[in-house]
Amino acid sequence: MLAERNEIAVMRSISTGELDNQVLDAWWSTLSLESEKDYKHVERVLSLLEASEIEVPTAFWQQLHVAVDDAFVNREKGPGGLWLRVLGSALESRNVAEVLMVISQPLQHASVENLPAQTQSNIVTALRFMGLEKDANRIAYEAMIDLQDNEPGTF
Repeated sequence: MLAERNEIAVMRSISTGELDNQVLDAWWSTLSLESEKDYKHVERVLSLLEASEIEVPTAFWQQLHVAVDDAFVNREKGPGGLWLRVLGSALESRNVAEVLMVISQPLQHASVENLPAQTQSNIVTALRFMGLEKDANRIAYEAMIDLQDNEPGTF
């Protein structure tokens, strides 16, 4: 019953245009992230709040990202939307340490050359955005060398 009331309070914020942090905290405390259905529901609610121009504190996105560990959810397509959302927040805040932590997460699952092209691009772009051009170039070069080694004649 409490969980349903908290969910209704969060939903009501869309019509009022305001979400009290206490309401969000209360809703969050009743959540279960045990299944894919659970975290997809939470992700959808947070996304709809933001689409309704209601700011969701970055900490909630980060907690969901950690709970789901979507840094490499789909081994063929790379990190999920939460990873990209957390990376975007880190870039917005211009926090170098946070950006480095986020871009290193997919690398815990695969080497640079084995990451999907879009993930490689996101990592290189993030490094360049943070003023780490040499590191960005080094990663891009490493990925291209491996591409040449694995796909002769592609250059």
